[in-house]
Amino acid sequence: MDNAEARCTRVAGWGADLAAARLMRGDLDGAAHALTHVWEVPSEQRATGLLSRAKQVRRSLTDSRFREAALATEVGERLEHFTRSTQHQLGNGSVAVLEG
Repeated sequence: MDNAEARCTRVAGWGADLAAARLMRGDLDGAAHALTHVWEVPSEQRATGLLSRAKQVRRSLTDSRFREAALATEVGERLEHFTRSTQHQLGNGSVAVLEG
């Protein structure tokens, strides 16, 4: 991974962390906005740390505060696709780590 790719992955990780923090505050719109850089990471550059963060945000979206929100469903489905499309490329050994 070159410097530009590593920077892209780091910025996306920060975005996922910010999204998680905003969800803790109940700010669904802000969380969705914070994920902007996450969507930009190509599947071949999605490291385990970023995928773990994305899964954490996905779990947070199931909180009762967001259960009826269409945006939570949309973002959750997008995160699901984001992590699943990468898992298929990584193979069985890495999937076990990501599903925990």
